[in-house]
Amino acid sequence: MNRTTSIALLFLSALLSASLLAQDDNKVSDARFRTETIKESSDSKRFDIDVSYPALNDRSAMAGAFNKAAKEHAMASVTEFRTMIDEMTDEDRKFLPDGVNYTLDLGYEIEHADESLISVSFGISTYSGGAHPNHWTSTLNFDRKEMKELRLGDLFKSNSGYLNKISEIAIEDLTKQMGNFADEDWISRGAGPDEANFESWAISKKGLLFFFDPYEVGPYAAGGFEVVIPFEKFPLEMQSSKFYTAKTASYVQGNPPNWCRNGHFPSQDVEFSLVRVNGDRSSRAYFFGDDDDCPNGEECRMKAYVIGGDELLVARSYGDFVCAWYQPEKGNETVGWIKLEDVRAATGPEETASWTGEWIFGENDLKIENIGVGALSIKGNAFWKGTGDNIHIGEVDDQGTPNGRVMSIGGTDEYDCRVKMTRVGKYLIVSDNKNCGGVNVSFDGVYVRR
Repeated sequence: MNRTTSIALLFLSALLSASLLAQDDNKVSDARFRTETIKESSDSKRFDIDVSYPALNDRSAMAGAFNKAAKEHAMASVTEFRTMIDEMTDEDRKFLPDGVNYTLDLGYEIEHADESLISVSFGISTYSGGAHPNHWTSTLNFDRKEMKELRLGDLFKSNSGYLNKISEIAIEDLTKQMGNFADEDWISRGAGPDEANFESWAISKKGLLFFFDPYEVGPYAAGGFEVVIPFEKFPLEMQSSKFYTAKTASYVQGNPPNWCRNGHFPSQDVEFSLVRVNGDRSSRAYFFGDDDDCPNGEECRMKAYVIGGDELLVARSYGDFVCAWYQPEKGNETVGWIKLEDVRAATGPEETASWTGEWIFGENDLKIENIGVGALSIKGNAFWKGTGDNIHIGEVDDQGTPNGRVMSIGGTDEYDCRVKMTRVGKYLIVSDNKNCGGVNVSFDGVYVRR
């Protein structure tokens, strides 16, 4: 194989990889969007353009404004590439290996979309000669209500020092990602507190997502980097009203991500598990509340605490905390955030195999009995007490078969009662669809055997 052929194959491999990187995220699973494309090629000028960008399907004024902004975003790269092609001479094209063209590949990913905001990242790759293609990311964050592009500075109050906060976290994260290959000066230049360093940003479920392209914080060979800064890292005094709108991307089942409450705990769509508090019986692990900027705020620590060896039922984590439910032998539960450093995974066999028995949570009850061949009968009552003698009642009477440690019962109609039960340790975690009785009646709760 001669040298020219080897170079051509090397270029083709690099270009194919770049194209796959740019186009891999063009699949739209959200029915609200469609994909628009721009494809051009020329044998004489030796170029290929393959561009995809999103468009909303509805015909509202807002959709028209977004579609226009998304197209303009894509066309900016197309126009720049076409200008470069027009400036190329036949002499320039002689340096292209056989089978290799100048290329522009542009794809996109919907990072987040809700009734308020649409956040899109565009992956762009071009080859204009040289040793390798070039890759970079651009973003479009669109305010649906104001029908215009949202800028990073719009999320924060003036003179709040948000760039310093972003820079500090990004530099620490990038340094950790690169390990021994981190170049302190290079990272400081590319992620310093300059707005130009953070032009490529998006809104994600986990927080603000920042993109750093090859050469920005390290050499080309290091590739690009992404840094996610959780919304909770930004204090309330730094946030504008637009920040609140962006933060709703992280909401869990419609609730703020920092909520950890007994009313929401059983319905969390997570893998529940058991932990124990670290230390001996003289050790304390305090609960933290979920108001405002809690659990991270200075005034978030509650008076309630657990001690070393106590067993907790935990759901999802949030930063350095985990949402925990403590059920004492007598009395009511305590629910709140517990520091992850204060607990460890519980060891020993779990009592998840047995479902039968009489289970209670407050005044609610469930009776589960075997009816043969793995099937179970589930009967129970739930109550809601208002003022005076105002009492609403709900009941369940059904059959089910456990699937591992989860069992679901109920009808398939929209208004049928449906109940999900999960066995973890000595607990039966129950949540329903709020169609199992009168107004405000719910079976939701963490049950123990009577």
